[in-house]
Amino acid sequence: MTTRKTYRATAERDGDWWFIQVPDLGRATQVRRLDQADAMVRDLVALIEGVPEDSFDVELIPAVAAEIQEALLRAQAAKGRAAVAQAEASNAQRHVARQLTGIGLTNRDVGRLLEISHQRVAQLLATPIDEPETATLRAVLGSGNRLVDMYERGRHYRTTARAIESRPMMLAKKAAARPRAKA
Repeated sequence: MTTRKTYRATAERDGDWWFIQVPDLGRATQVRRLDQADAMVRDLVALIEGVPEDSFDVELIPAVAAEIQEALLRAQAAKGRAAVAQAEASNAQRHVARQLTGIGLTNRDVGRLLEISHQRVAQLLATPIDEPETATLRAVLGSGNRLVDMYERGRHYRTTARAIESRPMMLAKKAAARPRAKA
């Protein structure tokens, strides 16, 4: 497996512009806004190295005062903790929603009890209950992250195998729970 080269670039504010240095190339460029830096660095690397813009990674390191850098790190850590807490809350709601619909409550009744919309209840019921470590991975790394996707695929295969094994018993329980029509 080949690894992609990562070009590190430092961004330093200079008046109305960001001065971007790419030490690996010994070159620099500039942008008005930081959100433009990745594209500009890609363009610079592709031009100098003669490679496609999507064949490498860019790590942008903004140069800010130490106290601002610490504040940024604290804010990112708080955001990560909030994401984990949100994932755990969704999992708890999903579990309760399954229990409540299992005893015959409607999505609207469940929504009222959980203080969420009936549409949100439907979303919760349509998604599997996460194992705690999956929820944490997804919350910290983000949905669509390769590590989370790989973990999910493995868990999905195990869950599917269990579901296939237990399906005959589940169908029998549902059939026994159905009300019989009066003759």
